[in-house]
Amino acid sequence: MLIKCGWFDVVGKDQQKKKISVAEYFKTNVGIALKFARLPLIIERCESGENYYPMELLVVCENQRVKQTQQSSEQIQAMISACAALPSDRKRQTSIMTQALKLDGATKNRWFDEYNVKITKNLALEGRVLPSPQIEYGRNVKTPVNPERVSPNNNSLGFVCLIPVECSNLET
Repeated sequence: MLIKCGWFDVVGKDQQKKKISVAEYFKTNVGIALKFARLPLIIERCESGENYYPMELLVVCENQRVKQTQQSSEQIQAMISACAALPSDRKRQTSIMTQALKLDGATKNRWFDEYNVKITKNLALEGRVLPSPQIEYGRNVKTPVNPERVSPNNNSLGFVCLIPVECSNLET
């Protein structure tokens, strides 16, 4: 959770309550001069109360889970785009990884032998070719999509159909 306020009540060595900024606190008590004192603070809630940390002092650990509710829609879209791969690319990546981890059967693995684990080289799946897409207009008129009038969009995984349309009064 973020908080934008940077001033807190603290009890000093003289037992007097005073207001101090987080930047001042870290400079005097921790010995760290904050470079970005105006950034929001991260709140940690615990049984004894709340702790406030400057963003610049925290790091996200490798493989630390970040829930989708904690991400913006732009971050979610970027993650989906980064993870999307064509089947041929995915197969190539998997092959490279199994060879690098020596899981491809080229060398003996005593642990696999001990537990009778076998990894097959190929995976065969049954599939089917879907029919070409059709556009359905009013009054159940279906028209096949002309591949010459279709162009790939910016991510090359979908298509944008370029079809001229004539508008007319549909009420007859």
